[in-house]
Formats: sequence, structure tokens, C-alpha cells
Amino acid sequence: MAIAIYEYEFDGPYADINSLKSKPGIYAVMVWKDEDWRLLDMGESQNIVEKLSSHERKEEWSLYSKKKTRAYAGFYEEDAEKRHEIQEELRSKARPPCG
Repeated sequence: MAIAIYEYEFDGPYADINSLKSKPGIYAVMVWKDEDWRLLDMGESQNIVEKLSSHERKEEWSLYSKKKTRAYAGFYEEDAEKRHEIQEELRSKARPPCG
């Protein structure tokens, strides 16, 4: 399964965080709204599954998404500098409301 976020192909979206790989990369938190996935938050981590599982904004995601379906996606990238650059590029384009 894959979803495009701008020109990057992310693995997902998955309702279960553990469907993603425990690898370095960029994570996307999304909500299903108006027949489309909307980006809530985005970030980068050395292990995206661990980061999503213990994320400090999980409560904010719940408040924002309310009863809508929430899902997670990941773009895997080993290089920390490249990960940071991609995350900054996507955040500036998408301007996610929770991040």
C-alpha cells in the first residue's frame, strides 16, 4: 500500500502504527475527511514506529481527528540529514495543523 505526499511515496496509510517498519524515516499522521486523507502531523525519527507509539502530540491528534478515521504512513530514509531536509520541505508545503 502506498500514498503520495507531494512527490514522495509513503508506505501506508495504515490504521495500526505497527504496520509500518521500525526504520528511520519520515512519518505522516493523517485523518480521513471529505473523501480524502488530510495531513495532521509530520516528523522524522530514527525509528518511526517507536516515535509514533510514544509521540507527545498523540492526544492532540485525537482531539483534532475526533471520530474520523486516523492513519499513519512512513517514508523510509536512512540518511539523517536527507530525512531532515525532506521533512522540512514537506512541512513547509503541507503546513500540518498539529505539527
